[in-house]
Amino acid sequence: MDRHLITLLFLLASVVYGGPTPRSWLPEPKTLSAAVTDGDPQTYELLCTTAHSDPCDIGLEWDSAQPVGELVIDFATLGGRAYEPSTAGQRLEYWTGSAWRAVPAAIEIDYRKRNELALLQDSGTARWTYRFAPVRTTRLRVLFTQPANLDPGHRCYAVRELHATGGSTEWGAPGFRVLGALAGKPAWLEPGANLAVTEAGAEFSFGKTA
Repeated sequence: MDRHLITLLFLLASVVYGGPTPRSWLPEPKTLSAAVTDGDPQTYELLCTTAHSDPCDIGLEWDSAQPVGELVIDFATLGGRAYEPSTAGQRLEYWTGSAWRAVPAAIEIDYRKRNELALLQDSGTARWTYRFAPVRTTRLRVLFTQPANLDPGHRCYAVRELHATGGSTEWGAPGFRVLGALAGKPAWLEPGANLAVTEAGAEFSFGKTA
């Protein structure tokens, strides 16, 4: 089935069945663009693009309370980096109706598709899957307090996709599991580096000899 048709059907289903709205509440409440729920990995939402480490968040909001037990976030990868939080700089929370409450979760971080969109540029996804004891709520979010990249220009979070499911009562134990690994920033991406190398996609041809 055509990808655009799948996306259209997904969006129509969200309208008919009251799908969640992508939201953030920090630094101020706002509705996010459909980029994180449109099913298109080429679109994304940038969060916390300032030089400071002020907390921000991303989540989903429903019109009525829903049972949720799993949240999946696809962060963008590029050039050996993942634009994700540090493991100590994030926290899953749900809305009780009057306040946010932390949720212990088994977190799986999967880097095996880090270059699925562009091999040489290392563009793809780092998937974070939160599994937890199901709760009924109208809001679910991940609070970010520290990005994985601390250097200027990269202190942000880039979310390609975000979705939640009912999960399972057998969700495991709190902690982290990492699948795959980031390749690390290649030397030809360093400032002033030589881009005329095959690793950067350069192609060489030899001129005619006399």
